[in-house]
Formats: sequence, C-alpha cells, structure tokens
Amino acid sequence: MALATFVKNFQHGTILINDGTGTPLAATLTFDNGDFQASGITKTLREVVKYERRGALKSVGHTTRTYPTFTFSCMVAELTSATTGLAVDILLAQNAYSSAVSTLKVSPITTHPVYTVKLTFTIDTVTFESGVSSVGWVMNDCYITDIQFAEGDPDTLTFSGEVLGAMTGAIIAS
Repeated sequence: MALATFVKNFQHGTILINDGTGTPLAATLTFDNGDFQASGITKTLREVVKYERRGALKSVGHTTRTYPTFTFSCMVAELTSATTGLAVDILLAQNAYSSAVSTLKVSPITTHPVYTVKLTFTIDTVTFESGVSSVGWVMNDCYITDIQFAEGDPDTLTFSGEVLGAMTGAIIAS
C-alpha cells in the first residue's frame, strides 16, 4: 500500500454510531462540524506506575485501566425526531431509536443497563489518492458523559464521552 501524500482535514472525516442490537441500528452524522477529538489513547490503555527504592527507579509496570475520552459537535437542523433517527436520538436511545440496545456486555449481564454505543471515525483517503486505504478507528462501548446545546450561528450540539471498551484501527490501543 502506498503512503498518503494528501494532507487530511475536517472535510474528510465521518462519524458512524451503532447500537448493540443483532443488526445494529446506525446513524451517520450529517451536520457534524469536523471537530472530532479523542484523547488518552495509549498502546495498552493502562496507567504506568514507577516503582522507586530510596529515590531510584527500580521498575515500571502497567496497572489500572484508563479510559480515553472523545468529543465532537454538530450543527442543529432538528434537535430530535420521533420517526427519523438523529444523532442525539441514537446516543440517548430515544424516539426512533427507543429500541436501541447497549453495546456493553459485561458477563453475566447480556443487556447492560448502562447504555453505550460503538463509534467509528473514518478519514476518507480513497477519494483523493489511489492505492491508499481509508483510515480511522473503532471505539467500542462509548458512554456519553455530556451533551451541550449552544445557541448561535448556527446552533450546535456538543457530545462528550469516554471509551469503556476496546479500540482498534489506525490509532490503536490494545
């Protein structure tokens, strides 16, 4: 596969949201602002602890699980819809997505009461460069921690959350 030579920007990304049903309910953001951000991504998704003896480093080890965070926003054409699935509806499992099921599966619970979704962020490179694959990553079991509405020109919704599950893809944590 050839290396990309075309610099990517906010026009090339897409965000897909899926729930955890057998045939996942899905919504692709159509009015997103191209400001998707993720942080706290590490190879192991674990804290690194330094062990010292009398002020000298003796060992380093992975310990407690860490949880990457994300945020993105979209312009508001309609806040919610009873019949047509919108981003806020699938993220809150309401209206057209009221039958949505959490992606979180923690044994022995098969339908978890904490509602999470799978987010897939993709950067389209195929349209611009032949021989170069699109890149991105999948964040499993994403819990929405905050939704903010801001009136303005235009009105916007901002979604924040944390990744409780695994991450795979171009920026990979295992």
